[in-house]
Amino acid sequence: MSIYSELILDHYQNQGIGCAISKASSSMLTEYLKGKAKDELQKLDKDFMIKMLGIDLGINRIKCALLPLEALKKLLVINKNG
Repeated sequence: MSIYSELILDHYQNQGIGCAISKASSSMLTEYLKGKAKDELQKLDKDFMIKMLGIDLGINRIKCALLPLEALKKLLVINKNG
């Protein structure tokens, strides 16, 4: 992830191995992120991710769907502190 002018997300890509839900969630989130401001990204939450996926998730699959959001939140903290 790189930040343009410390405000706008300029580049984000995902790479990894996971289940279909985590891959779909990651792909959809990646597309959503392009050109978004950091403050917009910090507001994303569980409800946003579930709504974005648009499918019913069992209790065991919610964690898979939220994994990309968790990674994004960690990157935002690292970028803020680093």
